[in-house]
Amino acid sequence: MSRPTICRSNLQNASKTDFGCLREASSRHPMIVGFWSTFLPRSSSLVERRDMGTTRLISIPRNRAWRFLFSALVVSSIGDQFTRIALFARVSAEHGGAMALTVVAIAQAVGSLISAPIGGVLADRGHGRRLLMSLDATRAAGLVGVAFSSGIAPVVVIAAVLAACSGAYTSIEGALEARLIPDESDLALANSARGAAFKLVAAVGPALAGMTIAAVGSRSAFLVDAVTFVAAIGLVLGIGRRLEVPTHRLPSAGKQGGFGEYRAGLRTIIKVSELRMVLIAFGVIVLIVGFQGPALFALVDSRFDEGARMFGLCMATLSAGSFIGAIVLGKRPTLIQRGATIVYGAMIVDSIALVGFVWSDWPAINLVAMFVMGGISAVAVVVIRFTVQARAPRDATGRALSLLDLVSRPMEFVSLGLFSLFLVVVSNRMILFGSAVVELVVGVTGVAIASRAAGSIGSTTAEHRVRSRRRAR
Repeated sequence: MSRPTICRSNLQNASKTDFGCLREASSRHPMIVGFWSTFLPRSSSLVERRDMGTTRLISIPRNRAWRFLFSALVVSSIGDQFTRIALFARVSAEHGGAMALTVVAIAQAVGSLISAPIGGVLADRGHGRRLLMSLDATRAAGLVGVAFSSGIAPVVVIAAVLAACSGAYTSIEGALEARLIPDESDLALANSARGAAFKLVAAVGPALAGMTIAAVGSRSAFLVDAVTFVAAIGLVLGIGRRLEVPTHRLPSAGKQGGFGEYRAGLRTIIKVSELRMVLIAFGVIVLIVGFQGPALFALVDSRFDEGARMFGLCMATLSAGSFIGAIVLGKRPTLIQRGATIVYGAMIVDSIALVGFVWSDWPAINLVAMFVMGGISAVAVVVIRFTVQARAPRDATGRALSLLDLVSRPMEFVSLGLFSLFLVVVSNRMILFGSAVVELVVGVTGVAIASRAAGSIGSTTAEHRVRSRRRAR
């Protein structure tokens, strides 16, 4: 039953432990059907209200444990928007100057970079549920500390700790998600829903956070974020203890120490050809996108009289494209499962859209190009994360996911550094055009290699699906 109908009688017969009251309320209020249907254990694909004409936009897996994990991630992500703005607002107001802000940003980057491989190793050792709750509790305590601390030193230290917890959380959450959803089709839907939710939170969260900080101050914003982490702990508890320890053996765990264990995992990961291709594509994408923020702003500002206003409109269009792109992927999970071919194909489309933006002075074409680039960015992020989860060896999923952080952080700095050097000899527009050409060449080459290897990759995928179905039974 791919499109189950939620009828009022079914909602009234639901037990209290299955959120019966909320379901009954949902039958009278279509606006909350979409949210609370997340917890309905029998829903799959689109959940539809035929009698009221309400259809959910995003397809989600029917795995109840994953829905608790997903809900915890969304709740804490909303709180993160408050801290992201409040932290810099407080540092700027109390300590002033760009130097203090730079120190905080560097502390966050270093904390995240150090914790990513640690989180990957811990994720592959199991106990993901317990680790996530510990990290959320640490972040909640750290936010309370920031709210009531004074001086720049405590803020910098706590900011580094918070970033370190977030860096470890990403790998652990991704590995646990892959363990909760052994079926590839459902895992593809989960990544699509995750991408759409993050884009929506990123679009709405900062405005909500800004209004809250203006009304009640930055201290209250930190406390709001702390409360969201406490709520996330409660949701993670709903996953259940039976999933606390992985059901498969971890042959590389605990035999070589932390660093040796991570290195052994990397040797296993790089043997998978599709993972190698996707990680290379990810590195190239970060290298190209890393400098585009300041480069695109400079181009728009030189092109239009009200450059800042036009750039804000471009960024809003980019976000809208990302949200729509994630939703479209949710309707076509088979595209997500094609992995490297889709990622490199997306790079080709993105390069064409970037060329259109660079060489056209028409606002309409600029906005269309930004919408396409936003959609392509969502495609790349969702497909890359899914491929890493689905193709990595089961005892090295966390370490494979941690590579995304280890690649992205250094490549962002390299991207900005190269942009600064190239600006000395060529114009901003030519740099953007050159990056589009590089992206096009890499994309075409990657599609050719992926197509040539399609037969072997396809057989590997089929075998993986058979194993997934057996594990699911």
